Amino acid sequence: MIKNIVFDLGKVLIDFNPIEYLRQFGFSDEVNQILSEIIFSSADWEDCNRGKQEKNSDLVEILCDKNPRVCGENKIGFDA
Repeated sequence: MIKNIVFDLGKVLIDFNPIEYLRQFGFSDEVNQILSEIIFSSADWEDCNRGKQEKNSDLVEILCDKNPRVCGENKIGFDA
């Protein structure tokens, strides 16, 4: 009997490109690269994907605490 079905969305069922996502906010390429590394390459992002944070605002708070210089960019990226 099948109990669960897991869908792997990112880069499997849908195209997920963090740099392209960040470009829509009008940041420079340098800022996009920094944000991509801080957000999408972090262990905190992985924890969020695993459901350890209940909402995006939890992840934003964690990222801002660790990276206060780019806190504004983080918040903009997740408010979309």
